[in-house]
Amino acid sequence: MLNSVIFVYFPIVISLLSIWGMFWVIKNKKKEYISPLILVNLGIATHFVGLEVIRGFSGMGVSIVGAIILGISIIIFLLILITKLNKRRTI
Repeated sequence: MLNSVIFVYFPIVISLLSIWGMFWVIKNKKKEYISPLILVNLGIATHFVGLEVIRGFSGMGVSIVGAIILGISIIIFLLILITKLNKRRTI
């Protein structure tokens, strides 16, 4: 039960939030946020390909690559947010 929540449902929720975020980015014309959101969906798609299509130890390797892509996209997103907040703050 817990494995299905962590490995299947949680990435689906994150992917839906990312797709909603892409619509928000396009609507508000904030182009710098689009690349991390695309990378999030790419990482989740790679995770599902490894988990459901390939399966076994090879599938776990592909799933780990998807997790690495997801981690890189989150780091890029946080760096964009930090630089935006530092530009707003006056010292």
